[in-house]
Amino acid sequence: MAMNMIQVLVFYTALCTWVIYTFLLADPRTSTMSQLFTIKLPRLASTLILNLFGPRGIQALQTPSRYFLSLFYLCVVLGSWSIMFTYGYSWIDQSAPRHLSANHKYSGYLLFVLCIASWRKVHNTSPGYITPHTFARYQSTYPYDDLFFPRNRICPTVGIPRLPRSKYDRLTKRHVARFDHSCGWVDNAIGEENYRWFLCFLAVHVFICVYGTLIISTLFRGEVEDRELLTAVYYDSVEGVQVQASYWVIGNFMLRRRIEMAFILILMSVMGVVLGLFLMFHLWIAARGMTTNEFYKWRQVSGWHSFEKRRFEKAKLITKPRLENGGSVTVKRGSLPSLVLLARDVRPPIILAHVPILCRLLQIPLLLLPGKASSDMGKLLGVKTASILIFLDGGGLPLGNASKAQEKCVRQIDSYIEFAKEKVLD
Repeated sequence: MAMNMIQVLVFYTALCTWVIYTFLLADPRTSTMSQLFTIKLPRLASTLILNLFGPRGIQALQTPSRYFLSLFYLCVVLGSWSIMFTYGYSWIDQSAPRHLSANHKYSGYLLFVLCIASWRKVHNTSPGYITPHTFARYQSTYPYDDLFFPRNRICPTVGIPRLPRSKYDRLTKRHVARFDHSCGWVDNAIGEENYRWFLCFLAVHVFICVYGTLIISTLFRGEVEDRELLTAVYYDSVEGVQVQASYWVIGNFMLRRRIEMAFILILMSVMGVVLGLFLMFHLWIAARGMTTNEFYKWRQVSGWHSFEKRRFEKAKLITKPRLENGGSVTVKRGSLPSLVLLARDVRPPIILAHVPILCRLLQIPLLLLPGKASSDMGKLLGVKTASILIFLDGGGLPLGNASKAQEKCVRQIDSYIEFAKEKVLD
């Protein structure tokens, strides 16, 4: 029985740690496990439901799936407070006044009210929805940077101009000003109007977890001292022998006596660390004037830049001797592309955000292709999708003969690659 209780506790701790890491901390782009449980399995389930029940099945599933995290949060919080009110408060009365003051019960009532009130405030406060009626209010708040937030872009979903730092939120199905992230725990988007309340929500929960961990730890320590468990002799009913006191034995004894409070202690100690780190992260990005959405966009750009820089350094070692001998350069120094065709469906799209800026600085015409057009261009080149096609002086693409078109595209792209090498290595 002793080993079973410890095993249950270890399994419970490992399960909490796995859930927190997989669904909260891990990045699905780099973590295989997080990608499996947060992207692939939900996508597979959606496909299966669509094949079995059609679009109505997907629509019927969307409503409960949206409220799953918020309902899970309320179940965990209300369940934990119920255990604390039922078992913890009677334990405080037994420990008072030697180990704890009975006034901590009143502090608990106050923290419970703050916990529910902070959640309700974030849940009900608008994040700052951009609509035709509120568009003028947010129009001049932030400037365009022509990188993440280009000018003259229209949101295809709601049909309004995209303002700087705004984003369409799939959870609320609205456009949000200074969008930070979608929070399923409060069933709301976090944006310009409710971000401060979200920080208060995090601060309240961090304090509750830390405070509760200290109180319950003091109750456990007090009972060990009152019962003199460190010097007691224990009897193993399975083996039929006496066992000397140890931390393992005492821990198992307390688990069997206070199993509910032990689970609450583990939950609050783990969540106190996780929420504390999450709060520190938000305070850090807030101090830098960033949002969570912008932080991950810049991290994506930084990762792409580091990867491409390593590729360039490797290519430079190979191509520089050839360039010095003039064997690979097929265009004259100083020539520029006459036209740049940029596909809209490049993945990830942010890696090509510098192309429009480069074209504007060099005064090169830029043509954006829709997704299917880039796929058709790719067929002419013998690839799945042509992400970028760049044409040098010499006119357009002859579509009458696919083989000639392919030959000319490849020749012009090779010329531009050599031109880029010459410019970079110059």
